[in-house]
Amino acid sequence: GKPLVEEAYFTGENFITGAIDAVVSGRHSMVYFLTGHGEKSLYDDYSVFRRNLINRNYTPSELNLTISEAVPEDASMIIVAAPQTDLTNDETRKLNEYLDKGGNVAFLMSPNDDDVVYKNFESVMEDFGIGMDYDLVAETDPSLYVGDPYLYQVSIVASDTEYSTQLTDELIEMTNSNIVAFMQNSRSFFKFSAPEDTTLQIESLLQTVSTTDELGNPVSSAIGEPYGGKSSSTIEGQVLDLAMYSASPARNDAKLLVFGSAEFIDDENVEEDFMIVPVFMMLSTISWMHNSNLDTDMGIGNKAKDYDYMLLNSETEAIGTAVLFVAVPFVVAILGAGVWLKRRYS
Repeated sequence: GKPLVEEAYFTGENFITGAIDAVVSGRHSMVYFLTGHGEKSLYDDYSVFRRNLINRNYTPSELNLTISEAVPEDASMIIVAAPQTDLTNDETRKLNEYLDKGGNVAFLMSPNDDDVVYKNFESVMEDFGIGMDYDLVAETDPSLYVGDPYLYQVSIVASDTEYSTQLTDELIEMTNSNIVAFMQNSRSFFKFSAPEDTTLQIESLLQTVSTTDELGNPVSSAIGEPYGGKSSSTIEGQVLDLAMYSASPARNDAKLLVFGSAEFIDDENVEEDFMIVPVFMMLSTISWMHNSNLDTDMGIGNKAKDYDYMLLNSETEAIGTAVLFVAVPFVVAILGAGVWLKRRYS
């Protein structure tokens, strides 16, 4: 039969060498989790996710901006996970100064049923063209949830922008392999109408599952129930954004990520099968924000190896091939050894 050739690639050398380089050079990619607002704890709530970050050459730590004079210079990213109170004006100033230098910030804004208005958090988001709803998203279509209307199927948003392609391509491949994306206990966001920065690149990452109405407009069976703060009426009949990002070239390519929940990466949920897509999305976004490939691109290409295969059409042909490639060389080797021994001792 005709030989077939397949190629396999070893892609790990770049990452292994990068990890060695990080140890030797002493480089640290610091990911700071903000404290002081009742956030989830890096050590008590996110121990598994913390290990995930360490395994990717990040150094996670906590940061209290009421004590620190500024965001540390080594900060690759600031994560705020489920704050129960608002930022102070001084903390907001420090965060904005960090963003003006091209910083990266992620707000994981879990719904809060207390009467809290996140005025300063919203001001940071609105500068990036993102608004926040005071709601708790529920799915009304039983086919899109199992038992709990607050744990429901969602859609990954794919657009043709450079950033979106980097963030969603692999995740879409996962969902094409019958892995369903879910989100739970989330609030929603929206595109803010009039940001001053007209160069912003704003995109959604996760949305409630949509269909189209008789006019071809996208609609969703999910609703946003009023929940805490300045909530008003129920949001219904529209597709709800559950995760968004925005990049600001005018602020040295500063980036903002928002998720409507902080629970999907906590120790209770991070290893659940139904959370695999948002967890990978969060990790992918951290790498994207750091402008790196798992923090280290050593310029080492993938190593290709060719595998040759031969198709044999019958058992007789297989036996003949085995004799040709195995038995004959063995017999030749034995004869050669005999000749060598005879000459040596003659």
